[in-house]
Amino acid sequence: MIIPINIVANRKNTTTKSKLAGNLGENEVTILAFTFSDDWNGTSKTIVYKTPAGELKLPVDLGVDNTIEVDGGLFDAVGTLSYTVYGSFGNDKVINASGELLVGEALANTGGLTITEFTDIIGSCNTATQEAITAKD
Repeated sequence: MIIPINIVANRKNTTTKSKLAGNLGENEVTILAFTFSDDWNGTSKTIVYKTPAGELKLPVDLGVDNTIEVDGGLFDAVGTLSYTVYGSFGNDKVINASGELLVGEALANTGGLTITEFTDIIGSCNTATQEAITAKD
């Protein structure tokens, strides 16, 4: 899923105000696609996340095409995944804009496991079930 976000100066306008991360197994399938106003020309852009569990993540450089894949590990709890995009002009001048993504209930039902761990367990269960069915026949 691509979430388009338009940033004008220090404000953001999104066509999707929130993203409910409700698909089990989701990992790096959500892409934020930014469009910046001319105020951002010449800036190097980074994004900082604060997870729903309150963990502040290290800055990540925005791609040259102004897109970034959202790591599934950022959906660590039900709540709000906050982000701030910073534009630096190379001197002390910095501009920024912030937004939020909503993390829905489905990802909280993994018992504290990462999505990858959870889907690996589900896959193992499916394999074991098929082996049991085969052995029974």
